[in-house]
Amino acid sequence: MSHTDDYIRNLCSELQQRGMTQADLAEQSGMSRQIVSQYITGKTIPRVDSLGVLAAGLHIPPAVLIMSPEDRAVWDLGVIVDAAHLQDDLMTIYDVKRRDPELYALIMTLFRKLAGKTPRPTNPTP
Repeated sequence: MSHTDDYIRNLCSELQQRGMTQADLAEQSGMSRQIVSQYITGKTIPRVDSLGVLAAGLHIPPAVLIMSPEDRAVWDLGVIVDAAHLQDDLMTIYDVKRRDPELYALIMTLFRKLAGKTPRPTNPTP
């Protein structure tokens, strides 16, 4: 599955989970309906900053839009937990995925190994 397939699948899934339309996402993100439609159909591939804007419109981290199903499982395990640096880290990972798929695969293999050894963080209760 390609990067394009990943973000289209994830974007559609997130819209469906939230009961949002393309028009809703356009409004929430401040993008035009036309460009949102082009992103969803794969006619246009969003740049990194545009992925961030789409994610903000959905109130999710940008990584959720670009992760493969396997990578998303790692995400769900809570391997990447430093919220203060999360967006920069995820954009760096996205750039690696785009420029060097082999290195990206190696990084994700390491994350998967860590996920098996790292407990999922919990939120403290007041």
